[in-house]
Amino acid sequence: MLTRRTLTGLIRNVIVAMAVSTALTPVAGFTQEAVRIGFFGPLTGPTAQAGQALRNGTALAVDDINATGGVDGKQLALVEYDDRSSPEQAVRSATKLVQVDHVVAIVGSLHSGNILAAGPVIEEAKTPLVGAGTSPTWLQKGYKYFFRALETASFRASSLRSTPRRRNSPTSLSSTAMTNTATAVPRTSPRPPRTRA
Repeated sequence: MLTRRTLTGLIRNVIVAMAVSTALTPVAGFTQEAVRIGFFGPLTGPTAQAGQALRNGTALAVDDINATGGVDGKQLALVEYDDRSSPEQAVRSATKLVQVDHVVAIVGSLHSGNILAAGPVIEEAKTPLVGAGTSPTWLQKGYKYFFRALETASFRASSLRSTPRRRNSPTSLSSTAMTNTATAVPRTSPRPPRTRA
C-alpha cells in the first residue's frame, strides 16, 4: 500500500536528485517561482477513487515538502492531468507535462498500461517518473528514469503464499483472498438463492 510517508520520501528523493543534478544547468521546470511536479492518473472513470487517492497522496507529499522549506528554498507546485484510465490520454498528459509544463518529475499513473504508453515521451525528456502501476513490464523496458512506488502484483501474491499457516501463530492465516476492483464488489446472482424446506 502506498502510504503518505512512502510517497513523500519517494517524491522528496526524486526532487532532491533533480535539484542536485540541475545545480549547474538551469532547467525550465526549476524556476525562480516554483519547482513543478507533474501528476497524471485516473481522476474520473471506473478507477477514479484510487486515482484520486494517489493524487491526494502526491498533494500531501508536496505540502509536506513545502512546509519544510521546499527544495533548495523553492516551493513545489503540482501540475495534474486526468488520464481517464486511457493509454491515449496518458500519452497526451505526459506530453503536456514534459513539453508544455516543463515539470522536473512526474508521479503517475495508477495503470501500468498507461505508464507503458507514456513511457517513451517521459524517457525521451529524461524526466524521472515514480509510477504506481503494479505490472513488472514497464520496469523491464530498460527505462533509466522510471521508479516504482509499489511492489509488483506477482511479488504481493508470492508473499501471501509464503505466509506461515501454523495454528496459534501470530502470523497464521486460516485462509487468504485476493481482490481487485472487478471482484471486490459482490455480484448479483442470476438465479435466486435456494431455500431449504
